[in-house]
Amino acid sequence: MGMEPVKALPALGIRERMEKLTGTYQVYKGLAIVKVINNAGLLHLEQKNHFTDIVVPLIPEDDTYGSLRFYILTDGVRQPVEFIVDPSVGIDLYIERYRYHKTS
Repeated sequence: MGMEPVKALPALGIRERMEKLTGTYQVYKGLAIVKVINNAGLLHLEQKNHFTDIVVPLIPEDDTYGSLRFYILTDGVRQPVEFIVDPSVGIDLYIERYRYHKTS
């Protein structure tokens, strides 16, 4: 109909941004690994290791996923989560003071 699909259907743009963020992220030398998964149209943060087995929803601050700023609730406390996309470097995920880099 002469329109860009993403502009005509905002859900398509949200889905594209979500797909870009899903994947495996790790800190320096793989000392900690997390996964960002899409479950029922909402991104979730998954961390599994010898000490932890958690899956928490990433609640967007902007429901169009335009800002890439989210938060998680840990023990009832809101903790900021942010994705930084740099085409020359890739995608970084910041959770509290930790920086994870997307590896796949």
